[in-house]
Amino acid sequence: VKPLPTITQTPMNSASAIKSVFRNKELMTRIAVTAGVVAVFFVLSTFVPLPFINIAALLPQGINLPILASGVLSKFTLLSVGIIPFITSSYIVQLLFSFKKFKNNLDISGDYEKKMKEKWTNVLGIVLSLLSAVTLAPILGTTAFPLTVAAMFLGSLFSKFVLADLISKLGLGEG
Repeated sequence: VKPLPTITQTPMNSASAIKSVFRNKELMTRIAVTAGVVAVFFVLSTFVPLPFINIAALLPQGINLPILASGVLSKFTLLSVGIIPFITSSYIVQLLFSFKKFKNNLDISGDYEKKMKEKWTNVLGIVLSLLSAVTLAPILGTTAFPLTVAAMFLGSLFSKFVLADLISKLGLGEG
């Protein structure tokens, strides 16, 4: 991945700065990709429901679902689990690697360390995604437990391996 091109460093007013952003084709492409991914994520997390969820049975019970998953779960959508398991696994892997380097005086760095961290973050993230789906599905009162778990799990994998990686490779910033 090559770095983003820089806009000229000469002092300029706001209007010319905005014009230079719109003239930069690569930057505009990255902005368009990021906006597209955000739009897809919004549609999937707002309008595509989880299969076999009995919403009518849940709502009268007064289950406070927004607390469970930052409000996304209350909509009962495909991306209810989201990317949170992968963020959590990233924190865990960072802590484990720093502890291991400290304990064993290891000097691993560079590309090898980055690849190992990414590998273990993905493995642990997959496990945590499955665990999240398995623990959340019974709360939702599903009539088809395996299909609901599979949908939540695959939605989480889609969030990480399609949407977030697409932003990291083609869009602005790190997905």
